Amino acid sequence: MLQYNVAQLLKSPIGATRTYQLDDEINLEGSPVRVSGEVTFTRIDRGLLVTGLLDTHMNLSCVRCLKDFSCPVSIRLEERFLPTVDVVYGFEVDNSEELDAFFIDEHHILDLSEIIREGAIMATPMKPLCSGECRGFEYKTNTNLTE
Repeated sequence: MLQYNVAQLLKSPIGATRTYQLDDEINLEGSPVRVSGEVTFTRIDRGLLVTGLLDTHMNLSCVRCLKDFSCPVSIRLEERFLPTVDVVYGFEVDNSEELDAFFIDEHHILDLSEIIREGAIMATPMKPLCSGECRGFEYKTNTNLTE
């Protein structure tokens, strides 16, 4: 589950935490990918801090031999989420100057989908290799030098 009702946590004192085990599929670059790990929501002064470490495998193409392979990726999360509606009084919260935060919707639902997607993209190697020993592809003879 990537959506969490955080109304009770928003009513809690600063420093209160909730920890969840996550094992779910998300859509990355048009294909479903399973992510698993642990996320912690911590009450901070104006909202919640979400931290966690998630693991997944992404299907990538080796930059040397062009072969598709499954690459393990670790996603580190550390993002602020701010409420759009005050949980106690129900009035709209002005977050117009908050450019570096994500937002909790008007029903107090925190959705992790976007930060996981962004984290996975940031954690993906820029030049993925199928193995450290990959020697690449010979274009003139159209052969994989590793095989």
